[in-house]
Amino acid sequence: PLGLAEVIKNEVNETTEVLVVEMGAYQIGDIAELCHITPPDVAILTGINEAHLERFGSLENTTRGKYEIVTEAKEGAFIVLNKDDKRVRENAERFLGGRPHAFFSQTGADLEVTEKSYGEDRTGLSFTLKGDLEYRFNLPHLADYIIGTVMAATLVARHLGLGKDEIERGLNKLPVPPHRLQLIPGKGGVTVIDDSYNGNPEGVREAIKVLARIKGKRKLYLTPGLVEAGERVAEVHVEIGQELAPVADVVLLIRNSVTPYIEAGLKKSGYQGEILWYENTSEAHGSLGKILAPGDVILFQNDWPDNYI
Repeated sequence: PLGLAEVIKNEVNETTEVLVVEMGAYQIGDIAELCHITPPDVAILTGINEAHLERFGSLENTTRGKYEIVTEAKEGAFIVLNKDDKRVRENAERFLGGRPHAFFSQTGADLEVTEKSYGEDRTGLSFTLKGDLEYRFNLPHLADYIIGTVMAATLVARHLGLGKDEIERGLNKLPVPPHRLQLIPGKGGVTVIDDSYNGNPEGVREAIKVLARIKGKRKLYLTPGLVEAGERVAEVHVEIGQELAPVADVVLLIRNSVTPYIEAGLKKSGYQGEILWYENTSEAHGSLGKILAPGDVILFQNDWPDNYI
């Protein structure tokens, strides 16, 4: 609330046409409070997963908390929902209450995804969205989930009256946010994929898919695991290990309360690569000069706050 108030005070003025507000939550009521400060004319729900499950207490609470962006929006607000997310999709009727809405989905909804292709070394993504109009996008992003983001933005832009050329021109300028599957050419011919800001299971799955698409290079994966996974902490991290097993050549783990579950998942899937253990992130980073070789790709996945062990 204080950050939002600061933005409104310092940046919103008589020339402002649209204010985009990100509404995060740790518990039921957090998003409702933000909606009371800035009641949405348009509300977008991108996903519901185990992020902050430890604080919410249950996925039912998470669902109720996240859907506050819909229930607390203005009467008649335009609602945009991710149909590809199981919890969003299965709870839509429960919370929409007759509000005007649209779904975005890579498997078919108000817009259809076609002609998807990846750039050289999988360093970018091109695709077409087809509906009553056809939109073409060429983006520097690595993960497929950017397609959902672009679809949601396109639906909102159309609702706000923007034309085809304006939508294509604006979204084709979309940069890769720092530390979110950001491709960084490293020293000595090493490629770095920085996903250190991402901290939820679905984001991890997408990162592993990105790593899997890279062929002919040795692939390293460094992670301390995820925080706030609550009662599903073991299950979530075993699944990460299982999905990582056929992809990574070297897995670097920070020793804490969750990474042993990643190791268990790797071994459960018959992992044949190397597992390296470190006491902290600084130690792991310090070792990379001796481990990395020209042509390697290393993915940095998540970063733990100091208050987690």
